[in-house]
Amino acid sequence: MRPRRTGVGGARWAAIWIGAAFPACRAEPSRPTPPEVDGFVALANGPALPVDHTCHGSGHSPALTWRPDAAPEGTRFLAWVMSSPSGVSWTAWDAPIELAGVRADFPAAHAPPLQGPNLAGQLGWAPPCPPAATGPVVEDALQMVVYALPSPLAAPPTLPVADLQARLEAHALARTSKRLDIRVTP
Repeated sequence: MRPRRTGVGGARWAAIWIGAAFPACRAEPSRPTPPEVDGFVALANGPALPVDHTCHGSGHSPALTWRPDAAPEGTRFLAWVMSSPSGVSWTAWDAPIELAGVRADFPAAHAPPLQGPNLAGQLGWAPPCPPAATGPVVEDALQMVVYALPSPLAAPPTLPVADLQARLEAHALARTSKRLDIRVTP
């Protein structure tokens, strides 16, 4: 009877070598999307974005408020991404839950929260720009996704939006999504 080999087999050895040499080939465990929660964050003006916060008005960022006591358990920080068909209007993260909100016309250089690039390629808020009204009303929408974070994300402000969203999805305890209607009248 032949003695049994106890070393690593050729196929297994190749898989180990490829995984070590090429980290992108390693299978990463998939993480589920954070659960949706509701009721802990809102725009100060309600479920619609006033025209004043668009390019047809002053273009200032809207006030955003949240209730720390209604946030998911373990939440210490918040992050948000607001986007429209035109592109990303606002990304912000590492907002301490105790702040309970940010004021309208929030300056891009102010922190916390940290703010990332918008559709204009600048930090902070860039107003969405729905088409000008040619009839009685033009309707558009801004999608707001708010993430509840257990710890700071510590991402650099220059991080591309797609990379920021991937980090937020992986790091968040929960998230909430809201559609903010925009109505432009002539």
